[in-house]
Amino acid sequence: MSQEKKYPNGLRSYLETLVAVASEIDRQGYNISSALHPEFAIEWAEEFEHIHNGRIWDGEWLEEIEEFVHQKLAL
Repeated sequence: MSQEKKYPNGLRSYLETLVAVASEIDRQGYNISSALHPEFAIEWAEEFEHIHNGRIWDGEWLEEIEEFVHQKLAL
């Protein structure tokens, strides 16, 4: 898979999203086993990046990640 398809908004954006998603999982205090936590963070960061491909953020990025993770944890 090309880097462009895997990281549609660029590698830096993906890595920032990955860290934010992992932090938000921890912040919300959801009890995910330590073995599964990285897998969820990676999968959800990739999904978030694809959903918001090309979006220009205007300061609401963290709020969007908070809501996205909250919705995922509620499933």
